[in-house]
Amino acid sequence: MTDGDTLLEVRDLKKHFPLRGGLLSGAAGCVRAVDGVSFAVRRGATLGLVGESGCGKTTTGRTLLRLLAPTAGQILFDGIRVHALKGGSLRLLRRRMQIIFQDPYGSLNPRMTVENIVGEPLSVHGVARGRQRRAMVGELLERVGLSPAYVNHYPHEFSGGQRQRIGIARALALNPDFIVCDEPVSALDVSIQAQIVNLLADLQQERGISYLFISHDLAVVRHISHDVAVMYLGQIVEIAPRDRLYGKPLHPYTKLLLAAVPSGDPERAAHRQRIEGDVPSPINPPEGCAFHPRCPVADDRCRTAVPQLREVEPAHFVRCLKV
Repeated sequence: MTDGDTLLEVRDLKKHFPLRGGLLSGAAGCVRAVDGVSFAVRRGATLGLVGESGCGKTTTGRTLLRLLAPTAGQILFDGIRVHALKGGSLRLLRRRMQIIFQDPYGSLNPRMTVENIVGEPLSVHGVARGRQRRAMVGELLERVGLSPAYVNHYPHEFSGGQRQRIGIARALALNPDFIVCDEPVSALDVSIQAQIVNLLADLQQERGISYLFISHDLAVVRHISHDVAVMYLGQIVEIAPRDRLYGKPLHPYTKLLLAAVPSGDPERAAHRQRIEGDVPSPINPPEGCAFHPRCPVADDRCRTAVPQLREVEPAHFVRCLKV
């Protein structure tokens, strides 16, 4: 799945959260939030990661950055084994890997000024202090469409879209190579969403940044992504270049997700399909194919055999026994 153009490679990544029983009973199973995920992100490109709420998208992104410790698997960033790093080595790598959080209200410290929020990474990593830091913060604010005069303002003085721009400026402060965009526009109005997505695209073109763009909005993902991975119950079920996945989806889950997208066409809206049933619990996932309880084409083999992610067309990988 990778070549010399790959910046980030993920191999069979798992993140399980143990459940505790009583005071004396110890472990009582685990939540399989991420359960064997593999994909690659190309240099200067965006991989869109989509799926229903609770499928493990955010946990995947945070585990890549080592904000959560992986249970198993490998994370290779520019050839560096991220999963094995500790202490100072991990701290150095964090300069090259950043995150934009989903909530523009909760992700900014209300007691800190914009200068301190955006400039904190510069101070922590010894890049700039004092007047130099203030000047760099002003430049970052200007680049994301805010006035440098805002450096002494506090988060409560800004709108949601402005706060997200501050979050983007903070992520850009150390000039990273890779940014996890964790649903960065889901809390914003539609018109503001377009502005933020276009800003991210412009920054990518200017700086060659690679993105993992996490979202449940298939229209936004189509606009910004070069490749798209579809996640279900902790696993990647389909991954392909954007136009191929949207034009010729192969996994039943991907087909249903795309069919459920709202449309302004009354005729198409009348024939919208819905995904029946609820997402199974990641504590006790179904045997066989995880999607089989909701799949319209599942048969007896799907209930017992575990499908593997395999390349069915060039650069098009699917986890399905029926494809």
